[in-house]
Amino acid sequence: MNERQIIAINNLEKYLPYFKNFSNENKRFYPEYDIIFRILKFIKSKTELTQLDFEEVLSIYQDHYDGSAWFDIKEFRLPQLIRVFGYEVGIDEKTQKLYIKG
Repeated sequence: MNERQIIAINNLEKYLPYFKNFSNENKRFYPEYDIIFRILKFIKSKTELTQLDFEEVLSIYQDHYDGSAWFDIKEFRLPQLIRVFGYEVGIDEKTQKLYIKG
C-alpha cells in the first residue's frame, strides 16, 4: 500500500475508540464499533483491493445507526479510502446509499 492509502485507513481507524467508548455507555453503539472493526479487518486482510472488495466494504457499512460520526464516515472517510485505491464513489439520491461508480 502507498502512503495515501495507509493514511486513509488510519483516518477510518480513528473511529474505533470513539465508538468503543460510546458502546461502553450505550450498547446501541456497539454495532457501530463492530462495523468499523469488520471493515478495517477486511481491508487489512487483503494484499490488493478490487472493486468487488470495496462493494463488500460498502455492504458492511450500509447497516448502521445514522449519527453524526456516520455522516463524516459516509461523506468523507469511506469515499476518501475508496478513491485512494483508484475507484469513485457515488451516493444514490433515492436511497442515500454509497455505491462504486463504474
